[in-house]
Amino acid sequence: MSVKFLIVKTYRYFRRWGLRAMLRRIVVELRLRLSHDRARSAGDARFPDLVNLAGVVPLGDPGPNRRIAVHAHIFYLDLAEEIAAHLRHIPFAFDLFISTPDEAARATCETIFRSLHRVERLWVRVTPNRGRDIAPLFCLFGSELSGYDFIAHVHTKKSLYAEGGMLGWREYLLRQLLGGEDQVRRIFALFTADPELALVYPQNYRQFPYWGNTWLSNQSLGREWGQRLGIADLPDGYFDYPAGSMFWARPAGLRALFDAGILLTDFPDEAGQTDGTLAHGLERLLALATRQAGLRTAIVADPMFPSWSKWRFDHYLARTRAHVETMLSSSKLKIIAFDIFDTLVVRPSLHSEIAKLIIATRMADAPGGADFIRLRPLAENLARSRKHQDVNLDDIYLEYATLADLSPEDAKRFQYCEEQVERALVSPRPDGLALFRYALTTGKPVVLISDMFLCRQTIEMLLEEQGIGGYAELYLSSDVGVRKDSGELYRHVLKQLGVAPDNLLMIGDNEHSDLQIPMNLGIHTGHVLRPIAMAAATPRFSRILERFRHSDVNSQLVLGLVVKRFFHPVFYKDFNPADFIHGGAEGVGYAIAGPLIVAFAQWLLAHAKADGITTLYFLAREGKLLKEVYDRLAAVTPGAAAAQYLVVSRRAMTVPMIETLDDMLNIASADYFSNELEKFLFYRFGLKLDHAERAELARHGLWSTDRKVEVKGDHPHHLQPVLEVIADRIQARAAVERPSLLAYLQQMGLDQSGTSAVVDVGYSATIQGRLSKILGKCIHGYYLLTSAKAQRICNDYRVLAWGCYGESLVPGTDASPLWRRSFELEMLLSTDDAQVMYYATQPDGAVAPVFQPLSDAEQNSAAVRADIRRGVLAFVDDVLALDQAVLPGVRVPCDLAVALYEEFIDGLSAAEWGTMASFVLDDHYCGRGIVTLDQPMGVR
Repeated sequence: MSVKFLIVKTYRYFRRWGLRAMLRRIVVELRLRLSHDRARSAGDARFPDLVNLAGVVPLGDPGPNRRIAVHAHIFYLDLAEEIAAHLRHIPFAFDLFISTPDEAARATCETIFRSLHRVERLWVRVTPNRGRDIAPLFCLFGSELSGYDFIAHVHTKKSLYAEGGMLGWREYLLRQLLGGEDQVRRIFALFTADPELALVYPQNYRQFPYWGNTWLSNQSLGREWGQRLGIADLPDGYFDYPAGSMFWARPAGLRALFDAGILLTDFPDEAGQTDGTLAHGLERLLALATRQAGLRTAIVADPMFPSWSKWRFDHYLARTRAHVETMLSSSKLKIIAFDIFDTLVVRPSLHSEIAKLIIATRMADAPGGADFIRLRPLAENLARSRKHQDVNLDDIYLEYATLADLSPEDAKRFQYCEEQVERALVSPRPDGLALFRYALTTGKPVVLISDMFLCRQTIEMLLEEQGIGGYAELYLSSDVGVRKDSGELYRHVLKQLGVAPDNLLMIGDNEHSDLQIPMNLGIHTGHVLRPIAMAAATPRFSRILERFRHSDVNSQLVLGLVVKRFFHPVFYKDFNPADFIHGGAEGVGYAIAGPLIVAFAQWLLAHAKADGITTLYFLAREGKLLKEVYDRLAAVTPGAAAAQYLVVSRRAMTVPMIETLDDMLNIASADYFSNELEKFLFYRFGLKLDHAERAELARHGLWSTDRKVEVKGDHPHHLQPVLEVIADRIQARAAVERPSLLAYLQQMGLDQSGTSAVVDVGYSATIQGRLSKILGKCIHGYYLLTSAKAQRICNDYRVLAWGCYGESLVPGTDASPLWRRSFELEMLLSTDDAQVMYYATQPDGAVAPVFQPLSDAEQNSAAVRADIRRGVLAFVDDVLALDQAVLPGVRVPCDLAVALYEEFIDGLSAAEWGTMASFVLDDHYCGRGIVTLDQPMGVR
């Protein structure tokens, strides 16, 4: 949208409607533009999908003057020949940098690697056994490697600590990166095709534990070095990195690491560490540094052991409830322990800090509220450092009072708010709770262990409220003073219970404190993925999370509701990663139609109040579900406009208003798909043409027997002769219908004083214009979308026609996915009601609608519509619950609602298409009859 275009439109609105309407118009236009820009840039920011190299054409040459280098760290000299054999597969000239631990190894490497005929220059240097392969990459050769166009990094990986479980890992990584000339040429084809691609590495090895794609013991190092490297956006949960640290790269993507001044002394002495060293931390920063540089990464899919998941979550999904119950029943176990948060109870959140965002919003105007987000973590850290042990909220808010210069009473208000929010946010995790209850049936003592700052009394109340009881003991870090993530709380529990580590089973979600730490202590573990982790792993939902993970508290909460509903299971049956939304039509109602309707209803409540509207008339038939949602929200919104359901249609409104031939031609000009003349006249004008009349038209040469009616956005000149012949009959029909229609509109109160507006999906404001004309008063309009044609109604009748998700849209543009895929949108909003044809006056004087009978196919769609409605209303209930107990005034952001719809409708899986194909709609008015959704190409 050009600046000139926006200025002209603003000026026109100012002249017509005044300052308020002008400002609203500016907001709408800018919001739409911002939403479009966000959508366009979201794809650039997200992490990569898997790349199948078999479908990539090998590249003949990387281009003139392209300098290529390889760094190979040869710690295990017995593997030097293997590395050399793989390097022979590089079909281009390259320089080779070898690091090795001693002089003897250096001499052997000189001999082995000097024989590679494509190596132009060779450097072999000795480096202390410190920092493994990562230290020499950046400390020993960093200054040289950073000057090349492309580099590869490989090493003699053995992973001896894994007790043989990782055999084949090195071979797999080398095969993926250097497995043959064609393999290397395909990788370079990726680089050539995308100048912003800067890091290519293999998908996780099939034996690599999926939970290794988190920080594990490296989070503090990651935070520290991420800050040093200027990486502002560090993930909390699962994320992409080249596990095993072998890759191809453009050095530009790793510039921050090359320029960071990393020293060999920054790395600890080698002691066989399996995690938690700087080398492990920097390995996890490779892809993040590339992303921070504004460049992209690509992950090479494993062709021999394929998995839809970059992180191999299929291993997690393969576990069954029966498997875990067998583990719980093991005679070796004496104690079963459960984590609490995200294991037994879940929150509607994308990250663990959601409660603090809510408190900051609720307490924004209170003394100390403006700095809450900044000061709250400082207060917790200060309290912990002073106490030299873990802390509770009493300790934290004593520090907060000092930091925020608050009285103890004011600080207590924040503390009370935090306790209230934490309790209100949680709900049971059904599968986790089922495992807990099964554990109770084994007869073994079941204990709860949690790192949490809430006090014991608050946690006990929270558990009771969620129906969690029967546990033998509750161990809280805030109560005991030591934490799980250090291992000390586990040691305390083992000592208190008098059991060996091998007698304890820990069930929890945190990959570090519930999995890695207890495993290192010899405790048995059972992992349950957090809902947000499962959502982030699915190819389609990850795109939504990536786009909205830094959004405001409203988006966080609303998207959290969707994540909680669809990804709360611990066990998944028949999981399909191609699905965006699980749960059939009810799931679609909850996650797709629900947010669209609620966001619209909230927008409608605010705009109708601002415009002084007294009564809203929701137009049949899509308006029925819109009104039901509006009524629920209006019931808790002071000053909401009254709502009525107006049973009208284009057919019912247009025919009664016909007076002239031009009126008929205007009605005939609306697009009509190829169909028989008889159907056109019946559904547009209520005229039944019998066989004799049809033959008479043919005999006079006005319309041949086999000719079809088709209208495509232009003047229906070809229909004018026919309409002229039957004009009297159409006018007679209009005269009969007009009084009955007026009587119905009067009955609905549309002729009374007060400011009224219609509410509908959109698009051209045709019925709004007809109502304004027949009633002789301004009837305004609120729509999901309006087309450019709606402006004519605004001009003719001096009315408003606002669009929530888009205004003045032009056919053929991609201004909104709701506009591009409006047919599917209408499917989601459709009802079981038949289409009204006209109004008739009964012998007793009552006015009654006459409906087009529903076909069998339409009636068969009732079940799927009921499921959609049930899902929509469940979403409404959840939003209202948030509003009442968690965040008063919570809003469903329009851009989030549109993004969910777009991701769903533009990438329908086979199951999702099956849900949408269950709908049938009648479109007799436009000649299509009963319409269903065509199957898209490539549906999965």
